[in-house]
Amino acid sequence: GVTAEEISDERKNELFDGQPQIVVPLSNETTAAGQQFILNCEIKSSPKGVVSWFRDDERLASIGRYEMFEKDNVYKLICHNAQSNDSATYRCVVANSIGIAQSSCQVNVVASIPRMAPKFEVPLTDKTALAGKEVKLKCRVLGDPQPQIVWMKDGAMINTNRRQKLEFIENGWCSLTIFNCTAEDTGFYLCTASNVLGTESSHLMLTVAEIAGPDSHLVTAENKEMQYCKPRFTRVPGTSVETTEGSTVKLVSRAVGLPKPLIKWFKDGKEITKMNRAYEILLTGEGESVLTIPYAVTKTAGTFKCVAENSEGSASFETQLIVHTLLHKQYQEEQAPSFTMDLTDVGVAIGHPVTLKCRV
Repeated sequence: GVTAEEISDERKNELFDGQPQIVVPLSNETTAAGQQFILNCEIKSSPKGVVSWFRDDERLASIGRYEMFEKDNVYKLICHNAQSNDSATYRCVVANSIGIAQSSCQVNVVASIPRMAPKFEVPLTDKTALAGKEVKLKCRVLGDPQPQIVWMKDGAMINTNRRQKLEFIENGWCSLTIFNCTAEDTGFYLCTASNVLGTESSHLMLTVAEIAGPDSHLVTAENKEMQYCKPRFTRVPGTSVETTEGSTVKLVSRAVGLPKPLIKWFKDGKEITKMNRAYEILLTGEGESVLTIPYAVTKTAGTFKCVAENSEGSASFETQLIVHTLLHKQYQEEQAPSFTMDLTDVGVAIGHPVTLKCRV
């Protein structure tokens, strides 16, 4: 039998008289100076029409910063390295022997705002809280794009739950509130902020004090001798790191503990050893372990895990590395156009077609 969808498609074909139609029109775009923007327009035309692009009534050609192509009846205009004078009304016009159709949109190129890696304007500071009470750990971190915030306690990630509340307040303030504190909340807390430009961390030691004895004196973890402790991270990479092919990537971690923890790195579950020349692992004088990827490729993408171990236990943290391909050459180093094949004089009879060729 014939489905309703097939009947609908047949009806559409009956109504289509060959005049060009805009199936999906252009949409308004806003981009930052130096970035690229892409305009898409889906067209139906039989016989196939001639498609032209205009910027404020000026016809555009596929040269320089502009690139035009078509695939599956979707026509694209790409503008690389957008400038302020690219702010304009853009039109896509299609014409065939039966008629004409067009779609327009507005493109707004805004000034590029200097971006900034995360920076803690107000870092975390050590705190002491009373058992059964509420405590708020608070810091202020700035960055553009807005950083992703991750909280950890003794190497374990913290999520909002019945007793713990994570908040990201305006102007860069972020906080972790712990309700009804207990002795188990005593520990090392780490706040990590990350964006595409970098990662920064701030940490504190929270001590939960208990009321003990008839004189109600405070007993804290500071009063107890601590000889050995399992590893905990004081610095970790972001949970997600993005880069492009050919770039150098550095993942930095630092862990403390007694005995001093040993730090290992893993890629997709397999330990990275010194024999693997695709990576470099360096231990700095500050106790940081730096995993360097000198030249990132698409195969480098994956899950990287940092593990800190000693005789008392272990702590681990995972980072997802995303490697973007270079689809188009960036126009950071612009070249003046030059002709490799010049136009030549051509004679043609009136009424006959002529083709003029050059290569740029």
